[in-house]
Amino acid sequence: SQDSGSVSLHYSKDGFVSDEQLIESGLTDSGSYFWSPVPVDMSSSVRVRVSFDGDPAVNDVSDADLSIDEGGWVGTGSGTEVPRLAVESGGDLYAVYGGGYGNSTVNRYDFNKHIVDHATFYCGLNAKIAVDADDQVYLVGKVSADTDCHLDPGVWEVPDPVTGAGLVVVKLDEQLNFVWAIGFEITTSDLAYGSTVPDIAVYEMDKVAIAGMYTGAADLDPAAHSGDLPTSSGLDAFVAVFDAADGAFSWAKAWGGAEDDRAAALSFNSAGDLVVGGSFASDEVDFDPGAGEDLRSRTGSRAAFAVRYLADGTYAGSSTWGASQDTRVSDVVMDSSDKAYIVGNISGAEGESVDFEPGPRTTSRTLADDSDAYLVVYDTDGL
Repeated sequence: SQDSGSVSLHYSKDGFVSDEQLIESGLTDSGSYFWSPVPVDMSSSVRVRVSFDGDPAVNDVSDADLSIDEGGWVGTGSGTEVPRLAVESGGDLYAVYGGGYGNSTVNRYDFNKHIVDHATFYCGLNAKIAVDADDQVYLVGKVSADTDCHLDPGVWEVPDPVTGAGLVVVKLDEQLNFVWAIGFEITTSDLAYGSTVPDIAVYEMDKVAIAGMYTGAADLDPAAHSGDLPTSSGLDAFVAVFDAADGAFSWAKAWGGAEDDRAAALSFNSAGDLVVGGSFASDEVDFDPGAGEDLRSRTGSRAAFAVRYLADGTYAGSSTWGASQDTRVSDVVMDSSDKAYIVGNISGAEGESVDFEPGPRTTSRTLADDSDAYLVVYDTDGL
């Protein structure tokens, strides 16, 4: 018998008669193991064998076949993220999972829920995902430069100038093969959790945009150093646009006051204009990042906003709304007629009236409880 030592895991699709494939070796015998990624060809049932490295004859094979023809690895433990999803033109579903064990996995599921492609980042990417009109996949997430970022089935190194913790934008093709990556130093209050990882959106096959929050200084154009954001003493919102073909920097904007102001979601309309949604806790914020001025005051402890930028980065207007306590934006989606659908949560006093209409007109809704969900629809020309 063998009482201690490292072990290896293998799987087989024929009960280890002639097929034997390594999962991982040199594992500490800790009593549990998370298998990620599972095999791409998910149609077969398999058996798994655990064997001691010191004596492979000492092993244990699973008693029954493990059916893995549906599903993917989600992960457990502290810091595990729920999957973020995107759908490609043919109906395949892409899901990115970020786990508490320091990696992120992207799975592509077909209509029958079978995994047909996968890629794993062994560096804790904690990513959000978008897919363009040509079924190319884009991720944005937090990454650390302490170790190289391994992208299955190859090795991809964290791009300069990320020397500590920063953000990366990664492009993969339809089969989840690596295409390009850009990285930059940027600091938020807590980039380790998904709620502070920027959102990402794509326009046709032309542009990819991210929006989130930052503090201190940030340069979103590491190649030419033309993407400097204003130095922030608190937390400010930002949006940045890049060329989808090669990741080249296009433009970036930032806005905020002395407190915690953040962008949470964004979406392109049919002309390539952007609507960015978020919330602000500063008493007053100038939403026009250019030479002009568009001052808005918050209601409650935090108010929501929607900001529109034209395709070239020109500021085109904003709307704000809120109740007597806390109002936030969760997501922004544009439809084919360029209407912006914005969802979020709002809290105040039960029965409180909230005005969602920008400008001199009033469109009020009454809170059914002290904390409600809301949906508001804007014509983007009216922001």
